[in-house]
Amino acid sequence: KKIDKDVKAERGTVMEQHPELFYSKMLRAMKDLDVPDFPRDANNKVIDSTWQWRWYKAHYWDNYDLKDERLLRFPVLHNKLKSFWAQTVVQQPDSLIAAGEELLAKTDKKNELYRYILTYIFNDAANSKIMCFDAVYVYFGKKYFCKDEMTPWIDTAKRFKICDRVNRLEPVLCEKKAQRLILWTDSTETEWKSLYDVNHKWTIVAFWDPDCGHCKKEIPVLVEAYHNLKKAGIDVEVYSPAIMDIDNYKDWKEFIQKNNLDWINVCDAKRHNNFRWEWDIQSTPQVYILDKDKV
Repeated sequence: KKIDKDVKAERGTVMEQHPELFYSKMLRAMKDLDVPDFPRDANNKVIDSTWQWRWYKAHYWDNYDLKDERLLRFPVLHNKLKSFWAQTVVQQPDSLIAAGEELLAKTDKKNELYRYILTYIFNDAANSKIMCFDAVYVYFGKKYFCKDEMTPWIDTAKRFKICDRVNRLEPVLCEKKAQRLILWTDSTETEWKSLYDVNHKWTIVAFWDPDCGHCKKEIPVLVEAYHNLKKAGIDVEVYSPAIMDIDNYKDWKEFIQKNNLDWINVCDAKRHNNFRWEWDIQSTPQVYILDKDKV
């Protein structure tokens, strides 16, 4: 304990007497924050239980000079950034977006530190497995990676790929209103059904392919869940577009009958509709849940 105390005291002396040294910046970057106690009332009762977390988040980067790119070569930034992003910021898309903007504003938006932090945030969002977190990817992609002046290190091909993905994801983000779908229900193209004609509290939109192995396993599970929800009195309907060619029409009909798909079955076997792109159908089955307002 005494040695540790002496080391901290010596480091404090160096930082105080030689603040201009890079070594002093390194020492400050390693220094832990001394979080003050909770504010208390006259009876010593904690006034705000979130105060320490809010103080810690607000002062998290106080000891780290985010405009000195030399600190990028010092092995503290990655773990510090990882801890901040995953453990300090509330794990909700709007909170992550706000925290990311606040953090990037502390850089000069030119040097390698800016590039490193922005890339970390973007890659973390791209690899997230949490529902609705693609909003973070779309936000930073649209604002930074789709603009030459914000990310000059990105080549044209890479930028095109990122922006294409952003443009496909944006219409199907959580809290967005669903795009219209009007598809036919039989091979004669005489009977059409619109998604917006489905008037229920909940609408499940299930894209599938009668030739898809995963669909053959998952769609019957969804049918069972659908029937159970109906029995429980839940006001729900399934609007189920099949992704197929006209050659698979017979297989589609047979699968519907065999598995009792007694919901709204539609398809676009002649490919008149662009829903594969508009609904970002990368693989099947793909399921969206909409509320009464088709959100």
